Amino acid sequence: MGIDEWSPTILRVDLAAGPAFAEDLSEIIERLQTRPPHPPYAPPSVVLDLSRVSYLVSSNLTQLLTLRKLAKEFQFKLLIAGVPTTLWSVFLTTGLDRLFEFAPDSATALAKITLASES
Repeated sequence: MGIDEWSPTILRVDLAAGPAFAEDLSEIIERLQTRPPHPPYAPPSVVLDLSRVSYLVSSNLTQLLTLRKLAKEFQFKLLIAGVPTTLWSVFLTTGLDRLFEFAPDSATALAKITLASES
């Protein structure tokens, strides 16, 4: 669980349900908001691993949308990985499945970001 600087340009966040989810997302949002504007700052890409999350509450969805807004503003890649079947209904019902990019697992998301940055 927690935030892992997988590389200098990629943060991997292993999320869990409940207060830890909100705390980790708040920390990522704060890190990204307090960085100097780019250039020369290039924000890291972010992989959110939801494979251990069993439920989401509305404030979690708000945090995800805030993070998406930052990704657009600062032009970094944001991928959500490992969404359990039980959570897909939340993404589908709210329409968030059309706003975020998904990967089946963290390894695939990390590979996708790495390959995109090399091209």
